[in-house]
Amino acid sequence: MKAILDETPNLASELPAFIFNQKDAVLLAVGAFGTSLKRFKKFDSDDDVIRTALKNNGEAIQYVKSEFRDNEEYVKSALSSEFGNALKMRCMIPYRDNKEFVKIALEANGCNIKWASERLKDDFDTAAFAVRHQKNWYPDSTVKNLSSRLRDSLEIALIDIKEGHACVEDYSYRLRNSDEVAKTLIATENKWKMYCMSERIRKKYDKADNGDLCD
Repeated sequence: MKAILDETPNLASELPAFIFNQKDAVLLAVGAFGTSLKRFKKFDSDDDVIRTALKNNGEAIQYVKSEFRDNEEYVKSALSSEFGNALKMRCMIPYRDNKEFVKIALEANGCNIKWASERLKDDFDTAAFAVRHQKNWYPDSTVKNLSSRLRDSLEIALIDIKEGHACVEDYSYRLRNSDEVAKTLIATENKWKMYCMSERIRKKYDKADNGDLCD
């Protein structure tokens, strides 16, 4: 069964439940597809099963038996999972304004700032930490989910560019009209994102006008 689940993990949620009537089989299921914990009510308070599920996908925290869901070790394990976005789960609402717990989620993927409290989205240190931990393969932008004040922060923009993200389209207009941002951007492999800078900047640095797509 392990070979089958390793090849097609989602079968853990599709195969008949009676196949997983023993703990060893459940461990294989949640180890391959963490959120399949939803199917196994008899094991939603089993420590081994919970830890295995959370290691695979932090979003499995929502299916842990309610009496055990606030176990600090489980919460931290869920938030530290690189796969899934545990912080967006409703059961994680109490932790979204806790800097310690949010930082764990951000270390796994900076884009998790999207589900942090408004206070932390406006906290410079938290924002900078998030930008530095954004995964390049993740389709969302960390800067996009910061407060309007920090989307207008030159320091945050420069960190974002130097980290290789260059989510220029999410900077404030003031920053997209900034010579310092332009010069920093041009010095990187993301200089092609100059098309998101202001018309003044594009003309000044002899960049082709792309129709003010980001103005």
